[in-house]
Amino acid sequence: MLLLSNVALILPAASTPAQNIPSDYEEVLKTLDKKGDFKDGFLKVNIPRNDLKITIQGFPTATPFGFGGWIAFTKTANGSEVMMGDLVLSQDEVNPVMSALLDNGIDVTGPPQSFLLG
Repeated sequence: MLLLSNVALILPAASTPAQNIPSDYEEVLKTLDKKGDFKDGFLKVNIPRNDLKITIQGFPTATPFGFGGWIAFTKTANGSEVMMGDLVLSQDEVNPVMSALLDNGIDVTGPPQSFLLG
């Protein structure tokens, strides 16, 4: 069973050139050991799940077809941080991830959604 958590993020439709990533967001990328895209004050990081082996009706399915996640960060006008994203988790990852988020002061505003694939 996989958990697909949906969070909406509205980004400008117009393409803008990449900007220099602020140092605090560089630390986020270093911690996540990922590269990111910083545009218009938003840092977006893709979180692929290449470790998952997905089959749909017996056919192998590449994880980029809806089984990858992402996370985005921005600052509000008053300097608060906002983090949004989608996580794809196996059933045994749900409780540890939710506990880690809550234990580190992250407010989870969208309920997890589960989909049984098989």
